[in-house]
Amino acid sequence: MTITVFVLGCILTLLSYCCGTTRATTTASSKEETGGLDFDRCGFTALDHATADLVFFGNGPLAPISEEELVDECVRLRASLRSTKRYANNCTMGLGQVMLKMFVEAARKELEYRCDGKGKEEYLKLTPCLVEKSGPALHKCNVRYSGYLQAITEQNKTDRIPFACCYHAKFERCVTNVAKKCGEEHAKFSAKIVASMSEELNDTVCRKWVRNPSLCRSLPKVIPVKSPRYMTMLPNLMSILDTI
Repeated sequence: MTITVFVLGCILTLLSYCCGTTRATTTASSKEETGGLDFDRCGFTALDHATADLVFFGNGPLAPISEEELVDECVRLRASLRSTKRYANNCTMGLGQVMLKMFVEAARKELEYRCDGKGKEEYLKLTPCLVEKSGPALHKCNVRYSGYLQAITEQNKTDRIPFACCYHAKFERCVTNVAKKCGEEHAKFSAKIVASMSEELNDTVCRKWVRNPSLCRSLPKVIPVKSPRYMTMLPNLMSILDTI
């Protein structure tokens, strides 16, 4: 029943993105086009490296705290976005492709807001404290969530979506609570960024559990992998969707 609800919730989005039917095996035509990454085998390690910069504190405990650093960061983010988009087009299929394209679109909007729009001033105002007081802990939220997801990939197939959705909510709470070390404004700012990246996920795949948190409380506990193979949540989420 869970799988059926999930598929029905995503089918319109699936059609709108015109997903491919085969996983590509060819290399990218230019490393410049893919941010320097080689997608020869379309492995999840390439996806992990491509998306790490796009995830809030996904690549480590640091973030730009000056306008000059933000300019350099935006160059890297655009390269990462191109890499991830190409991976989505050439290396994915079905529901996994839908999810990754949702992420790409959300990341594109956040990049435009932060790098070219009104969000630049807010970002430079709030990130210095986050880096100083919360950077390592914010990165740990990502690593721990990746550890949970890796453990979830070993669960029964019918349980993977509920677990992934419920522990995604736990990840969002982790980011918000850690950012509160700098104050409520920083917490709301951090929560907004994380929510923007997962809005489509929460509205489709995870809608049932987002609307009924009690369903999460009824699930058994999952012990996270202490040293997950991936820095970010994307590869394991793709793996979970690929098994449906």
